[in-house]
Order: sequence, then structure tokens, then C-alpha cells
Amino acid sequence: MPSPQAVEEIDAEAIVEAMKQDFIAANPDMIEAVQYESDPVMMQFRTAAAREVIKRARINDGIRACMLAEAEGGDLDNLVSLNGTERVELRPADDSVYPPVVAVMEDDDRLARRYLEGWNELGAGAEGHYRSLALDAHPDVIDAYENSPDPCFIDVYVLVETGVPGQAVLDAVTNNVTDKAKRPQGDRVSVHAAGVIDYEVHAKLTIPNALGQAEALAAARNNVTKLVEWSRGYGKTPMGRSVSRNLIIGALTVEGVADLELLKPVEPIPVAGSQAARCVSVLVELANG
Repeated sequence: MPSPQAVEEIDAEAIVEAMKQDFIAANPDMIEAVQYESDPVMMQFRTAAAREVIKRARINDGIRACMLAEAEGGDLDNLVSLNGTERVELRPADDSVYPPVVAVMEDDDRLARRYLEGWNELGAGAEGHYRSLALDAHPDVIDAYENSPDPCFIDVYVLVETGVPGQAVLDAVTNNVTDKAKRPQGDRVSVHAAGVIDYEVHAKLTIPNALGQAEALAAARNNVTKLVEWSRGYGKTPMGRSVSRNLIIGALTVEGVADLELLKPVEPIPVAGSQAARCVSVLVELANG
């Protein structure tokens, strides 16, 4: 998404130059006073420009704080309150132990996603309605999929960070999606654990430059790890996301790599909407290692 026009690109040099031109226009007989950077007037302009940059940057920050894609922390908490969404506590604090355990709160990505999904709850039975209810039901839920195989029958599949949800999570989701105040009267909703497909990534890289081998291997591993890890962000969650060999090869192709062989997965892995593919190991090594 492009940066909005309201967010200004700040150029300190342009601000100084504008001040200089304004000064010359108002005092044409004093042009000599702004000829050199060491001139007192120019030094004053630079001080004023630095303050102007800080002020404009603060305005930019305020604009970004009102944008879902940019807001973080407390700014995001206030923004998502527009539809009643609140950040949930994933793990409670424990002051009975030493050192005390601080509470673990929902991260920004999951909170922003629940806010967006929350609008689906306004239209009873609309696509995304039960997915949003499932995400709200329990803090361990990172993704959900809804499907209607027959009219009035709804299947909801739930995924947690560890993969298959326990009974406590399934019960919490069931209670929320079958709440008579939230579901259409004619709907019959069933909750299931998502299917998890485990796979491995194993690749061998050819890196001719011995001096750059360690850096290239580390970069390739890091890229692949980021690619395969499960995300809570809107539009990036794992359910229904097939495993693409081409994307993995692209992530492995970093500076210094002359050739590579992707041994695992041996072929693309199709993933249904009710499933999620989970990478259980990443092994990236030298082809001649």
C-alpha cells in the first residue's frame, strides 16, 4: 500500500533553503549574510530547520497512529476500539513467584486482524462471521476457517500455535459460535480441529566464494525461516496456504548463491482451507559440505 499523501517526506536541506530564499526576498541588501554555512544567520536557519523537522515528524507519527497498517501498541488499542475490539491477555501475570511473571498480551498483528474480522460479525451469517467469532473465543486461536457444505450447516476449523487445539479451546470456540445472541437461528454450527500437515525444508547451496559462505548460508536460512513461520497478521495466516517450492527457492536465492538443490519438499504441498502446513525443520547446507 503506498504511503498516504498526508504523510510528508521531510527534507531538512529543503527547509533551510526555503528559509534562506525567504530571507533574501525580504532583505535583498543582506544577501552576503547567508553566503556561507559559518554565517550566524545560516547557523540559526539550521537550528530552526532541525526543530521544524522534529515537529513535522511528530505530525507524521500522529497520522500513522490513526492508520491500521501503521498503528502500534497503545495507538492500535485506541484505534480498534472503534468496533469494540480489545487486546486480550494470552497469559496472566503471576506475582506469587520470584521473579514475578509479567502478563503476556496479544500481539499487534493478531489484534489488528481481529479488528478487521470483527466487522464481519455485523452481518449475521456473512462470510467471515464465524471465523471472527472463533478468533474472539480464545486467545490461543491463531487462525480459523469456516465452510458450509450444506445450507444452514456450518463447519468451523480452528488452529492454535502448537497445531491441533485442545478440548478447552474447542469448547470455548463452540460456546461462542453457537451463542444464540450471535448466530442466525437456522444455523447449525460444528467446531473441529484444523488438520496439520508437517513438512521439512532441506536445501543444498553452491556458494563459490568461500569468504562469503557463512553470511550467505545465514541469510538463506533466515529468509526461509521467515517464509515458513506461521503469521497472525491479516491475509498472512497459515490455514489454506499451500507450500510452494518456487517461493522457497526464491527465499534461498541470496547474494553469493550460484546454484541450489531443494531436496525437501520434493513437490508442492496443496493445503485445503481446513488445513495448515507446518514446517518442522529447516536444514540449509553447502552442496559440497
